[in-house]
Amino acid sequence: DAPLLSSQDGAWSGFAKYAKDQGSTLSISFDDGDTVTEIADEWGARCSDPDVNCGDRYSECADVDTCIPAPLSVELENGQELSIDIYERCNFLSNLAYYRAIPEICEANLFMKPDTSGAVMESFAALAFGSAFWHGSHTYLGYRADTKLIELMALLFHQELVTSLLSGDLSSMTNEESSLFHLSSSPRSKTGIETAAEMTNILRHFEVGDWTQEMVDLDTPRYELSFTVIVSTIVHLLFPEPQDQGRVEAMLDAMGSIMGVGSAATPYMPTIRRLATNINLS
Repeated sequence: DAPLLSSQDGAWSGFAKYAKDQGSTLSISFDDGDTVTEIADEWGARCSDPDVNCGDRYSECADVDTCIPAPLSVELENGQELSIDIYERCNFLSNLAYYRAIPEICEANLFMKPDTSGAVMESFAALAFGSAFWHGSHTYLGYRADTKLIELMALLFHQELVTSLLSGDLSSMTNEESSLFHLSSSPRSKTGIETAAEMTNILRHFEVGDWTQEMVDLDTPRYELSFTVIVSTIVHLLFPEPQDQGRVEAMLDAMGSIMGVGSAATPYMPTIRRLATNINLS
């Protein structure tokens, strides 16, 4: 796929440039659109998010004052050699395994529409890069690339699951079904499939200094919410009987608490329950 390959060329070229420049100073407009936040995004300095303290999360070196990076030598397009400091070498390399999922999806007989499987492959490729970027660089941009791609992946799987419950017909969704599909009281500007294509275009056509704002502007729900609703849907499919609902709701309440979304998934439960009762898994 030419656009996918081109986006990966752009992604890793941007990674090398960000490393060579040792990061950047970012100017980001968040949800309100009026306030611009300045972030000094230095390579290896961990990130500074006004909403999320992500500095020590999932870090191989969280318990020491100084994290000693490992040098990665790469050859640039002009033939010059660049040494890049990689701060979590194991996490950096392990994320490259996401690329292996792409040929597996191509070869497997998955119960997904072609446009969905294509979007999932786009997301796996971008996530391989984005998560490696975060764990390798400890930059705010790397953190955004990592979490945004997880949000996108979770949204894709959630919307594919809901589409299956609706027998593939999204044209006549009720307001409640639309809210479940978008995980929002109002429809999002793009579906997960369309957002995956937009992410591919960001990596293909935008300079690395513009990525952060473009990623912040992508309209995706928190991945914790998407994963909670995905699990909720599967559990309701497995235990559709009324006598099971008390235990199901108690388990899902506990999961919402663990995932940090509280009761945010609760409004979607009646619609999930109703749709699940129409499905026979046997």
